[in-house]
Amino acid sequence: MFSKLKSGTSSVSQGAQVLSTNNILNLFEVGKFVCSAGPELIWKVYEGFRKPDGKEVSIFVFEKKLADKLHKPRRKETVTEILKKSVHYLEMLRQPKLILKVVHSVEDCNDTLAFAAEPVIASLANILAYQASVGGRAVNGPPSTGASIITATAMPRPAHAREYNFLDFEIKYGIRQIAEALDFLSPQVHHHNVCPSSILVTKTGTWKLSGLEFIVQTEARERITCTPWTSRLPKMAQPDLDYIAPEVQLSSYCSSHSDMFSLGMVIFAIFNNGRPLIQANHSSSTYMKQLDVLENQIHNVLPKLPAQLQEMATKMLSKDVDARPFVKNLLHTPYFCDRFVETIQTLDIINMKDLIQKCQFYKITLKESLPFIPKKIWYQRVWPFLQHEMLKPDVSAAVLHPVIFLIQESTLEDYETLMLPAMSKIFNGPKHVPVQVILLENLHVILEKTPRDDIRKEVLPLLYTAFDFSDIEVQVSCNYFGYLNNLGCRLN
Repeated sequence: MFSKLKSGTSSVSQGAQVLSTNNILNLFEVGKFVCSAGPELIWKVYEGFRKPDGKEVSIFVFEKKLADKLHKPRRKETVTEILKKSVHYLEMLRQPKLILKVVHSVEDCNDTLAFAAEPVIASLANILAYQASVGGRAVNGPPSTGASIITATAMPRPAHAREYNFLDFEIKYGIRQIAEALDFLSPQVHHHNVCPSSILVTKTGTWKLSGLEFIVQTEARERITCTPWTSRLPKMAQPDLDYIAPEVQLSSYCSSHSDMFSLGMVIFAIFNNGRPLIQANHSSSTYMKQLDVLENQIHNVLPKLPAQLQEMATKMLSKDVDARPFVKNLLHTPYFCDRFVETIQTLDIINMKDLIQKCQFYKITLKESLPFIPKKIWYQRVWPFLQHEMLKPDVSAAVLHPVIFLIQESTLEDYETLMLPAMSKIFNGPKHVPVQVILLENLHVILEKTPRDDIRKEVLPLLYTAFDFSDIEVQVSCNYFGYLNNLGCRLN
């Protein structure tokens, strides 16, 4: 655990110095800076590990000195309270599959606010900033309002940009996650700031909704009064103007349909090289001018979206609130009806299923889906989950079915570095008969990938143990001479 943090002394020192007076340092080791998130990207996120058990986390930090320039009375306190409230709502509106999971609540001191959450690699804002910078000028940059000149040169890369390239599978999975998060929230609250800085990408590649600084509690889908964006308030104390729905800015009311407009803007930004259709630059007048030409922007960018998503995404950006779809309508579009995405999502809720359903999922559904799921997702999402599940006695035999497939399809390097350390626990640990049988039936796969030294240390004891088994099923599975010949070839 500590070696991970000591690999970059200067980064560790930076994180520790920022939090030098915050009690969270008593509970967590803080590592290097990772990314930024929240209003105006005000949360700075660091690697972290919980001291008692080494659990990996992300430490979110707000340095109060960033608000020192807000000289007007109580503005600094306003920002601080908004951020504290956002963490409170994350804890209150818990949904681990969809909402950013808080591991340790806010610790407040004179200099900083800090809390610990599940490990993240970036906010969507960080990633889209990178894509905007490497994509050069988008075919459709900010609409001409007479106040800006569009050039053909590439944008300079912002300091907050985070290099990451999404697969189509990840985008589909991610958008679906955020849509389901809004569906979860809608009976209780309106999010009121759905934008890239409110969406976190976790270490396993899952998109989680965060940024609950401005949520509005309400009856289900009832229109309520909302404050429009104004230059009279701090930017960091307001939603992102580029993603605000027209009715909020024009008529001072919001609803769940307002969140659908904002999500639609996020979708278009994702497929438009990271650039939103409205780039108001913190100016309400610029927002209004660009809103007037929004339909032209939609028309120009629409071909970049997947064909199955185009009609629904266009409806989401309707200026007529009642013409926008409900989130369930979005989730039922053909674009999201992808059984392989659904398979990956099932990993998040597998513990809600009974034992028979779990075993059926691992042995059949997951194993049969893996050939159609990108390898990046295997190692980022599937394998980290399976390596813990296969240690559970009640499902270990079922879990080994997709695990053997991953071993068979992995490169030697991936197997040795990513999979073998976890497989050693299976080779050397206590094994029920079904586990022993599956390992023996697939020993040729294991032998093909395992280095010679590890065969001697890990695999030979497995085979010797099988020789002593009295269970007929194990004896049948254990093809003595075939495996011994195979072993002899590998060891020589």
